[in-house]
Amino acid sequence: MKHPWLILALVVVAIVGMAVSVDLVMIKYNVDAGTANYQSHCNISAEVNCDRVAASDWSTLFGVPIAAFGFLFYLFVGWLAAGCRWRIRRYYPHGIELIFWLGIASVLYSALLAWVSHAVIGTWCIMCMALYAVNLALTILAFFASERGLIEGITILFKDLRQQFSDPYKLVSLFFVAAVMASVLYYTSAAEAFRQPPTVENLLQNLVKLDKPIMLDGPTFGNPKGKVVLAEFSDFQCGHCKTLHASLRDLITRVSELKIVHKDFPLDEACNPSIKQPYHRYACEAARVARCADKQMKFLEFSEVAFTNQDDIDSVKLQQWIEELGLDAGKMAECLAEENTRLAVESDIHEGLQIGLPGTPAIVLDGKYYYAGRLDAIVLEQLVLKRLDVVKNREAKKGENSVK
Repeated sequence: MKHPWLILALVVVAIVGMAVSVDLVMIKYNVDAGTANYQSHCNISAEVNCDRVAASDWSTLFGVPIAAFGFLFYLFVGWLAAGCRWRIRRYYPHGIELIFWLGIASVLYSALLAWVSHAVIGTWCIMCMALYAVNLALTILAFFASERGLIEGITILFKDLRQQFSDPYKLVSLFFVAAVMASVLYYTSAAEAFRQPPTVENLLQNLVKLDKPIMLDGPTFGNPKGKVVLAEFSDFQCGHCKTLHASLRDLITRVSELKIVHKDFPLDEACNPSIKQPYHRYACEAARVARCADKQMKFLEFSEVAFTNQDDIDSVKLQQWIEELGLDAGKMAECLAEENTRLAVESDIHEGLQIGLPGTPAIVLDGKYYYAGRLDAIVLEQLVLKRLDVVKNREAKKGENSVK
């Protein structure tokens, strides 16, 4: 072997890729959990934010974090590289050529993901960029470590594939690699499923009864005299809050006895003392604008625009939406400058902290029972209907007692 140190470098770079991939998987799971106090080590600003990338739909493939596939890729590359240096070499003598072409594919995929980060998500992820560098390094190292021409390498690789199933040792090694990959994918998909919203039975069991009911004030929609009141603790820059809010807006069209109260819990250090570093940078400002829009009977219209375009929220966009919604600019400026507007948002945050709110979204049923986390729209409707049945039965019993 001409350059054994290049083979060692390939193994080291593959190990780095595995470590970064594991870190990204953990970031993905923590972001999905919606914990308010969680902010990853690479959450630097709105423009450089691994958490925001992890919260996007682009961070998973077939229900599995993309980083989990990355871990398997680097594990396979490292195994091939190690095999070229040690005894496995006799079973996979052309592993370097395979690593090179895998590296080319990974660099192209990195270019696609980089474009998505820039053009679609609008945020860069440092750890993702580290993997882009790893992919490029693997390709360059494999290029210089190859002892054959790359065109010749393609021909050899096809020949290897034809001979793969004729050698029992190769079959055993392939089975081992496939088993490891299947185990990792099973674990990650199972872990992702575990984080899915609960069934209504589990939800009822996990509702926390509050020692002290929360105040049911703030912007409202639905039936103002509804028999069931559901408060949503929300953040206009929270992806799962966007989903919950859409479910609630749809739900009030099917359940006439439902009243929704909006409660602000922005994950923004500017007004939320539980957030210690920049996260949802404009969430506090958006919450105040929503309060002022509510005074002009435009809360739902503003919330629709804000949630739909939450990746674009900043001070300029908020002002633009005020104009597009036809809100009185003078009244909005006066309302935003009022101390009471700031205090209203901070009061909601204080209530959330008092009940131990771990993050957003969260719901409080009739001011007494709360649950934090993602909720499936069907499960949410079942919960409201069950609560409505309880309220109606209670009223029916009171009516019977009054007749007696």
